Amino acid sequence: MSPDIKQRRIILTGLMLTEIPFPLWASPAQATVLNNNGLIYMIFSALWVLIIALLIVFYRSSGKKFSKQATQLQTNIEKLRTRINYFRQHTNQFKKEQIEKLREEEGQLDISLKAMQETLTRSKQTSRRNSILLSNISHTLRTNLNDILGFSSLLGTEFAMNEEEDLFEYSENIRKSGESLLHLLNNIIDISRIEAKTLTLKPENCDLKTITREIIASYEGLAKQKGIKIVFQDDGVPQFSGDGQSLRHILSNLIDNAVKYTEKGFVKIRQARQGDRISWTIKDTGEGIDKAYLPDIFEPFRRHSLGYSQTTYQGAGLGLPLVKQLLSLMHGEIKLESQKAVGTTVQVSLPFNPPLAEDVKKDIKKEQHDPSVSLPISKIKLIKPLNRLLIADNDRMNNMLIKKMLPNTGEISFAGSDRELLQKLEQSVQQKQLFELIILEINFQVPSGGIKWLGKIPEVFPEYAHTPLIALSSFPELDEESKILKKGFNAYISKPLNKEKFYNSINKALYS
Repeated sequence: MSPDIKQRRIILTGLMLTEIPFPLWASPAQATVLNNNGLIYMIFSALWVLIIALLIVFYRSSGKKFSKQATQLQTNIEKLRTRINYFRQHTNQFKKEQIEKLREEEGQLDISLKAMQETLTRSKQTSRRNSILLSNISHTLRTNLNDILGFSSLLGTEFAMNEEEDLFEYSENIRKSGESLLHLLNNIIDISRIEAKTLTLKPENCDLKTITREIIASYEGLAKQKGIKIVFQDDGVPQFSGDGQSLRHILSNLIDNAVKYTEKGFVKIRQARQGDRISWTIKDTGEGIDKAYLPDIFEPFRRHSLGYSQTTYQGAGLGLPLVKQLLSLMHGEIKLESQKAVGTTVQVSLPFNPPLAEDVKKDIKKEQHDPSVSLPISKIKLIKPLNRLLIADNDRMNNMLIKKMLPNTGEISFAGSDRELLQKLEQSVQQKQLFELIILEINFQVPSGGIKWLGKIPEVFPEYAHTPLIALSSFPELDEESKILKKGFNAYISKPLNKEKFYNSINKALYS
């Protein structure tokens, strides 16, 4: 076979492999070109074959991998089905276990709740016992202090009329000591009520200028004795709504401290309205306080640590702590600056609340109809003499004091028990000699015993349906007067008895 024929067969074979048409009648030149192209085609064909082989190998390996994954997934599915079947079979058991666990937790919560309730009950009982104890102690102390103050005042008047200076001075010392003890007792009670959260504020219309002048007037005698001057400057504070009793406590304590600790110089009181707040400043030229003690100045019972002599200045250091706590209730603030041997400056501020229009009308109406309001206290006398007076109070000393204060009364009867009160009322009705006025101690015999008699007397004895009744309080509280008067009493008087105020209450009762 000739070389040309062999060459053509090779080319033909290549073309057949590449599926490219190849003319058998091609010339040698064309065969050469075709031969070169055939090599190229063969190379591409080989590459394609290689790629296809690689893909086949890759797909086979991937198939094995996917097969393994599918097998593993199937295994996991079987395990999951097994667990699901297990949970389905044991669901009730799990529920029971959870229920038991919840019941145990509920039992623990019940035990904790019962323990908390028992603790709260014990706390309430302890608080109640403390309140009862404080009330009883305060009532006992007040009763004795009221007697001391009342009789010392009467003795002072008698000694002054007889010009017995030494005895008058003794009686004045007794009276001052009694007032200091009463002031201390009031502060202790007020602080206790604040801490127990039983003290409530009663908004009323307050004239700060009038309140301040009244308090200053009560200290002018002591200031005059010590040779110091009290200066008052009012920058036009309008009437506002606030708790008048608390305001009096605050001002009284601050002015009391200023006068007490000042031996020479002056006490200056200035009050003003600054925007939406009311402020007043009390400055004195007294002993002053060392700066080292100022951080603890509002802590109770710290007066002894301020360097003051216990014999020189009386008190227990409760005035400023009480002021601080009252101001906190009223959303007020207090600042104190002091320097030893130079003096002290106290700044107080309170929110300004507009006055209550309804209370203003009531106050105006009261002043128009009350004959004793327009009279100075020192000039108040009984509007008419009393012929028969009945007093329901088992305080023998106070009854003696009332008898001394009413020397011109025809007959003064005292009832120390419910039975005795009932007998005297029955006897007066049978004899047709009714009492013109009845004074009932609020806690006569039992708590609120006098209030019960308020409704019982006209019910049992219709003859006394229009007889004036005065409530007598041995343990006055904040806002007590308004509450008592709303119950139906014609007037209210609290211990320690003051002759002028006592006459004022009798006049109100008789007038009503």
